[in-house]
Amino acid sequence: ADPIRAAPPRQATMAQNDVVEEKIRTFVRQRPALPDDVPQSTNPPPPPTFLGGGIDVEDDCLDVTEASICYTANDQQRCYDVDGGFDGDSTQAELYEATARSIVDAVGSGYNGTILAYGQTGSGKTHTMRGGISVAEAGITPRALLQLFELQKQSGATLTFSLSYVQIYCERLSDLLGNDTDELSIRDRPAHDGGGVYVRNATRVPVTTPRQALDLLAAGDSKRATASTLMNEFSSRSHAVALLHVERKTKDSLQRSTLTLVDLAGSERHAACAGRYKRLEESRAINLGLSALGNCVSALAERRPHVPYRDSKLTRLLQASLGGTARTALIACCAPGGDSTGETRSTLEFAMRARKVVVRAAPRDVAVDYQSLYEEVKDSIDDYRTRERRALDEVESLKDKEEATQQRILELERENDALKHALQRQQRPVVEGDQVDVIEQLHAKFNDDTDEAERRHASELRTAQARADAKIKAYRDAAEVSARECDAAEAALTGEREGHLASLKELRRVKAEFRETEARHAARVSELIEDVTAAKGEGEAKAREADQAADALLKRVETLEVSRQEQLETDYVSRDAVAEMEKLFRSTIDALAARLEDLEGKRVSDVAAGRTRGRVSAGARAVLESLDAGEDLPPLHERVGG
Repeated sequence: ADPIRAAPPRQATMAQNDVVEEKIRTFVRQRPALPDDVPQSTNPPPPPTFLGGGIDVEDDCLDVTEASICYTANDQQRCYDVDGGFDGDSTQAELYEATARSIVDAVGSGYNGTILAYGQTGSGKTHTMRGGISVAEAGITPRALLQLFELQKQSGATLTFSLSYVQIYCERLSDLLGNDTDELSIRDRPAHDGGGVYVRNATRVPVTTPRQALDLLAAGDSKRATASTLMNEFSSRSHAVALLHVERKTKDSLQRSTLTLVDLAGSERHAACAGRYKRLEESRAINLGLSALGNCVSALAERRPHVPYRDSKLTRLLQASLGGTARTALIACCAPGGDSTGETRSTLEFAMRARKVVVRAAPRDVAVDYQSLYEEVKDSIDDYRTRERRALDEVESLKDKEEATQQRILELERENDALKHALQRQQRPVVEGDQVDVIEQLHAKFNDDTDEAERRHASELRTAQARADAKIKAYRDAAEVSARECDAAEAALTGEREGHLASLKELRRVKAEFRETEARHAARVSELIEDVTAAKGEGEAKAREADQAADALLKRVETLEVSRQEQLETDYVSRDAVAEMEKLFRSTIDALAARLEDLEGKRVSDVAAGRTRGRVSAGARAVLESLDAGEDLPPLHERVGG
């Protein structure tokens, strides 16, 4: 069978601002069978070793196919779709290429990335993440470190790395790289720093080589809680989380990303604890944490409005990995053989739920607050200078104590010489035997006391001198470190200051151009104001002329109105006269109409006879011409005058 059966990776959706939208990639790995997995006799199996024992591999419940895992139990089979399946013949390199390489590449480009190993106790999670001693057996963690440092050499940006390593044991968060007494807490990262969560007070060690990082992880593993159970002789009793922080600097941006490598403690039945109280408490805490993780995954898969991240420290720490700001891969580890306890099926069900969770990852750009950075560096420099002054003051104090000790030694030496001289003066050439013995005894005692005092003071002097030298050396080392850090900080500030000076020069240039433009515009505005003023004067003159013309016109209209009124008064005719004239006009019209009828008859006969209108009066002729032309009759005065 093909040792690696991986489905093609699901296509990620790229949105604006380089946002990657994809589902959690899920893989299933079945560890190879070990000698202790096969019963050698009908006797009870021997005590278990690493990766478990006592499982009959002849009744294997898993079948790895192209893009799915088929689980068989009680003559019933169910297949689960996965992004890749790996059987016992798969290698660490094949697993890494399919599961982790793309995520590590994304971390080098500014994205957050998470790789989790999930499964029951003894299913090979730690072997998957850390691997063995040889290069071929190296797990995901060392291979990811090697890949990131290779990216550091090839990238056009500047990549720097730092490492933190913590564990969650019985719902207590502890530091595996620092002092275990430090109280750690999970806090929300500010929005200007990209959001998410971080571990407060966790030791963060800068690393420059993969070997240094692996040595730190090995030192942390020595502090990790492990114990022997019926399922695994070296069972991990805590969730271990390695956080590799990556800072990516370019000329125009600063991005921070984190590669989170999680080796979860294995789920197990309480019966595997063999009745031991401590193992039972550990198992209960592990199962509660994994249950909270399952609840969060279910809520995310079903897109519920509330996700209970705060139910455990594990889900709180993985909030960014599960909640959508990191590209995430889950490796579900399964043991070979049967599944009498249902742990393998539970693992596959969890993987299927996780495969439905959609994450949206984007590079975490950091908004640089230069004022805060300056204040921070300034406070750091002030702190270093304060420590340096304290160190120098303590050195001076030690020097004063050393001088006092030397002075005291000189005084004791002078007292010793005075006592010797006094003893010599008291000696006589001839003395009795008992007096000589007493004097010799006194002299010997004095010499012994003097030698003891000299030895004691010499010892105290050497001790004080050694302490003073040690403190002076320590303070000098601290002062040198402080000086180097101050130099680095000053160099950084110098770079920032040069950038600010360049920006200031550009601002001054723009300001000068603005002033020149403003001066030109001011001159043009002055010209326009003068033109407007002149035009306003001309307009006012024309308005005055128009007003004068209007006044003259009004006067003319008034004159005409007066003349018209006078004319009306002169031509006034009374109503009675008008009525009489209308009556006369009507009677005249009637007479004319009758006359016209007669004349029309005569005209017809005259025309026929060739007669002319010479005998007709002028008034009648005018009436006839008007009638012929279809016009109105002429005015009465014209007809009467005719």
